[in-house]
Amino acid sequence: MNINKNTLIAIVVIAIGGIVLYQFLFNFIFPIALLFVLLYVLKLLIKGFDNNYEVGDFPFVGDNDDFSSDNQMVPIQPVDITSDEEV
Repeated sequence: MNINKNTLIAIVVIAIGGIVLYQFLFNFIFPIALLFVLLYVLKLLIKGFDNNYEVGDFPFVGDNDDFSSDNQMVPIQPVDITSDEEV
């Protein structure tokens, strides 16, 4: 093994630095970023979104009881397909 002592020290220092950076990012920065995202989402939910629709704007929501599934049903007829060729 002709690996220089300084090369081994450099590899160990870089590995330790990588571990420290990993710990710093995922134990300090990442939770703070998640906290800010959570606060932003909660603020939007409490304040409400800009698109405030009235209930009457949607045809499927409201007091209209004249929509029933019985009179809107359409029967589906099977279609016979004959083929002269065999697959």
